[in-house]
Order: sequence, then C-alpha cells, then structure tokens
Amino acid sequence: MNFKTLVFIAIILVINIGHGFTQRAFRFSVDGNLFHEELTTFMGPNLSKEDKEFLIAFAGVWESSYFTENYRLEIIDIANQFAGLRARPIPHFINFLHLLNKAYKNKIGENEFNSILNGLKFLPAQQNFNLTLLNAFLLRLNHFISDNIIFSSNSVEWKIAGGEYFIRSYEKFEIVFSKVNLIGKTRNDSLVIWKTNGSYFPAEALWLGEKGTVNWVKAGLDENKVYAILSNYEINLTRIDYRADSVLFKNYQYFREPLLGTLIDRISSLKNPANSDFPRFESYGQDFKIDNIYPGFFYRGGFSMQGSRLIGLGSKNANARLFIHNHDSLLLTVTSQSFVFLPHRAYSTNASLLIHLGNDSIYHPELSLNFTTGSREVSFFRSGKGMSHSPYINSYHNLDMTFEQLKWRMGDSIMYFTMPRASSIGIAKFESINFFNRNIFEAMQGMDMQHPLILVRNFKNYFYAENLPVVEFANFARKSVSEIRHVLLDLALKGYILL
Repeated sequence: MNFKTLVFIAIILVINIGHGFTQRAFRFSVDGNLFHEELTTFMGPNLSKEDKEFLIAFAGVWESSYFTENYRLEIIDIANQFAGLRARPIPHFINFLHLLNKAYKNKIGENEFNSILNGLKFLPAQQNFNLTLLNAFLLRLNHFISDNIIFSSNSVEWKIAGGEYFIRSYEKFEIVFSKVNLIGKTRNDSLVIWKTNGSYFPAEALWLGEKGTVNWVKAGLDENKVYAILSNYEINLTRIDYRADSVLFKNYQYFREPLLGTLIDRISSLKNPANSDFPRFESYGQDFKIDNIYPGFFYRGGFSMQGSRLIGLGSKNANARLFIHNHDSLLLTVTSQSFVFLPHRAYSTNASLLIHLGNDSIYHPELSLNFTTGSREVSFFRSGKGMSHSPYINSYHNLDMTFEQLKWRMGDSIMYFTMPRASSIGIAKFESINFFNRNIFEAMQGMDMQHPLILVRNFKNYFYAENLPVVEFANFARKSVSEIRHVLLDLALKGYILL
C-alpha cells in the first residue's frame, strides 16, 4: 500500500468521523444546576448583545422558586427534544427561553403552565410539524402572554381584550376564552366581535368562536339599534375577514323581529373605513316587507346590510320590487335585482319601470333610478347600455316614446320627459304604435329569408305561449342560439318584444 493510498484512507476516516460528530445532537444533563451553563455553551458565542444580556439575566429566572424541580426536569426534557429535532439557538431556543421568562414574570398559574409545557412536548407529534411551525407556535405564545396578541403578521393583527381564559392541552393545545372582545386590526381599520367566547389554536392560527355581537358603529349607525348576534363561527387568523352563518340581525329602524342570515366582516384597506361595505349581513329570506322605507315607498324582496347601505336584493327567481305611491294610490312599480337605500337617497341600476295609468301603463325594461329625500324627486334615466336604448311603451297614449330622462316630484301632478342634467341638447321621439313605414319594415329583414317579426309571429302560434324559449325558437328558425339572441335583442331595442 503506497503513501497516497494511506493519505486518502486517512482523509476518508476524518470526514466520516467529523460527519458522525455533526450528526450527534446536543444533549442537556438532567442536573438542573448545570442547565444554564450548558445552555450558554449550546447557544454559542455568536449572539447579539441583546440576546447575550438576556441569557445572563435568565440565570436568575432559572434559579427562582417559580421553576420547581419537576418543572426543571420537564423543561430540560423539552430542550433535549428540541435539540434532537435540530432546533437552532436562534430563533427556536431564544424564543423558548423568552416564553419561560414571560411565564415567570406574568405569574402564569400552575395549570396553565403545565398545559404550556405539555403543548410544547406534544407539538412535534402533529402530522404537519416542522421547525417553522415550532417557531410560529413559540412566537404566538410569547405575543399572547405579553400583549394579548394571538396572531400578528405584516397584514393583520388579532388581539384579545377583557374577559377570562384558561389553557388546556389534550389532543390539541388551545386557549379557551369567555366574554372577551376579539379585535382584528390593520393600519387603517379594525373590526370587533364583542363579548364572545372561543378557543384559540396557536399552531393552526385558528379561532373557533361562539356567541358575541357585531355592530355597525363605524358605518355611523347606533350600536343599540343595528347589530348582529353570532352563533358558532370560525376565523382563519391569517386572513383579514371571516364569515358567520345562522346570525340573528337586528335593525329596529326597519324590522320589529330579528332576521336570520349570514354575516361577513372584513377589515378595510380604505383610507376612510366609514365608506366600507362591511360589516355585511344578508338575509336567508327573500320576501321581506318594509312599508314606508321613505314616505310613500313600499319595498318587497330580500335584504342585505352593507356598511351604512341598506340593500334590497332580488333572488334567482324573482326581482326585488319597489312600489311608489302618489298620495294613497300606487303610481310606480320598479323592479330590479338590487336597490340601495341611504338616509338621503335611493338608487338602482338595471331597473324596469311600470307607470300605472288606470287600466293602462307606461313601461320601460331597463333604466337607472335615483331618488333624493330632500327634494322628493324621483328620476329615471338611461345608462347607455343594453335594453336602456329601447323606447318606453305607452299603452295609455298608444305611443313608443324615446327620451333621455323622466322626472317627477312626489305629490306633483306633472311628470317631465327631459334631457339629462348638464346637457345642452336633448333628443326625443314619440311614435304612434300604429305607425307603419314600409321602407323601415323591409330594411329590418336584411338578407334573411324570412322577416324576423313574421318569424316571431309564426313561432308564437306554433309554441302557443306568451314567453318564448330561446333554444326552441333557434331550432324553429334553423339558426344558432347566438344568431337568434342577436335578432331578439334588436327587436327588443326597437320595442317590438319584451325580454
């Protein structure tokens, strides 16, 4: 065996021996009197000045009567467990020592401290355990003991105020709270669940709550008149929002009895949280009645409260309806998928209008509504989209009417058909229902083999119904569904059919 071979073998042996040493975990002795000295060795010389000072001061904490002999043995056992898992001096061990120090300074009770130690011992047994989870767990307990903060990140902070708590560690480590205020905060906004109960799971950053109330104070509403009562709910504390089902909502301005529905609350990123759409409540029921929501306004439909806005909602099967009276008689029926009711105004988009004139009416399928409480003026105007281009159908005067805006001041006997505000030019067109122009009629057919109006008439006679399904009509006309939709939209915009 030559010299080079011997050198090579020696190098391999040194590498293997060194590798074996690096794989051997540090182990603390069971002698509590040696723990601080061994801890100083383990933590090493590369600590910050602040951490070095804390480690020196921890010696006095360790020698205090708070840490009984049994506690010392358990803490050493946990330290060995962490070392075996390759936990590092920074951040894992330093955060562990800070937790022990805060338990001592805040005089955490025996039951709670036992639960904390048990939680640390059993945490590695969790299926998703890793050292990142260990550090998050330690940090969250540190924040809670020192500042009542149960979760903190760059985007959100959740904090506890008031009430009582106890800690337990059975299958999972949890902190159980009663009658506390749970506060979520960002830079610009906050939300609060008042007088709630719940269990906090630090490892999962999870809150399982029950009971508590949420008010609309930040939306400018009286906390004693508008609020929601929670049942069971869940919050992922890494998020800035939550959803609660089976909530009882009370709004004494509009409803005598509480409503059952869903609550969604979210911490806003708006500069002025008063403009937020949260808290948001939506009723399960879709057929509520609110009489005189404004004097002379009667509402029927679903209901939602979004920040300061009371929202009337339709359902998949039916629109919400607003009935507007002139003195004691119904004059206007407005239907839409949503109405917004504010203290000073109401508005809606994509609303249909029916003006009642005895046995006759004036109808339009798609307008925008605006009502101001100060002037008591109701106005309807075109949005410039979709069916808003179609004419008003007037069966009282037998006219198709095209104009930009309808205005009526409640109580007046005159309605105004006019141009939009701030417009210098207004265009209006009034055409008799009996008016016929052959050139216009023939131009409607274009290159089609059959005139679209004749095609609609024939299909109506064939199908024998007032409401004609699009797919069947497309099959009847031997056209694609997209082609027939285009034909029907064109007829509707010209006032020949209603969609």
